[in-house]
Amino acid sequence: MKKIWVYLLGVLTGIVFTFLVLFVISLAINSKSGMTFFEQTGKKMNETSFEVFQALDNGTALARGKEDGLYLGLTVLIYNEEGSPYYDDQVINATGNKCFRQVGIYKYTANSGVVKTVPIVMLMDK
Repeated sequence: MKKIWVYLLGVLTGIVFTFLVLFVISLAINSKSGMTFFEQTGKKMNETSFEVFQALDNGTALARGKEDGLYLGLTVLIYNEEGSPYYDDQVINATGNKCFRQVGIYKYTANSGVVKTVPIVMLMDK
């Protein structure tokens, strides 16, 4: 009878250890993504148009806002919950009752080695 309890305790310990390792791995993956989301939607952005200059593998894109007719304004990470991918040089406009709102911040390392922080924005209803 004692052997059964030792065996069951070993199985239970193995299960708990497995979940603990998976939890630590998920924390490490999420921290590497560099995205931090706000609990509530942030402020409305002044820009109504962004041009993608780098589409990322996770379906997001780095883009620049339109300023004085040129896309040289604010750099942002555009995020969409629908998962439709962006592509380089794509222009994303806020039309009708839509606007861009900040929903978080994104930290990344540029090719030059400099760590940059930009707002994460989503196209949402006003």
